[in-house]
Amino acid sequence: MPLNLSRKVGESIDIDGPSVVEVLKIGGNRVLLRVTAEDSVKILRTELRGEDDTDEFLKPDLGEAGA
Repeated sequence: MPLNLSRKVGESIDIDGPSVVEVLKIGGNRVLLRVTAEDSVKILRTELRGEDDTDEFLKPDLGEAGA
């Protein structure tokens, strides 16, 4: 379920523990965000995601530990 939030510059959103999205700058129709997350969390802009890997991008790469 989507969640819509309003944030001002300097405000942030905590996502599942150590993941944080912070608004750094707002100008015109652009927003500059800082995303902080553990190395195991994949972060990818939607327009770079291929049609075939939608589910894969949502899963963290656990390497040998996940096998």
